[in-house]
Amino acid sequence: MFAYELQEAHRADLQKRADEWRLAQQARAARAERRAAGRRAVARPAVRTDQEGAESPAPSRRAALRPHRAS
Repeated sequence: MFAYELQEAHRADLQKRADEWRLAQQARAARAERRAAGRRAVARPAVRTDQEGAESPAPSRRAALRPHRAS
C-alpha cells in the first residue's frame, strides 16, 4: 500500500510540474506575441481605408515635363 501512495504522490508532482511548465510557456508566447505586435505597429503604419489615403490621380503630362521653379 505504501508504494501505491508514493507512486500517486510522484504522479501528482509530475502533473503539477507539467501544468506549471505549460502555463509558463503560454505566458512566454503571449509576451513574445505582444512584443512582435508592437514591432509590427512601429515598423509599418496602419493601412488607410478612407478616401484620404487613396492614391491621387496621375499628374498631367504637362506638369510632369515642366521642371519645378522656386519662384
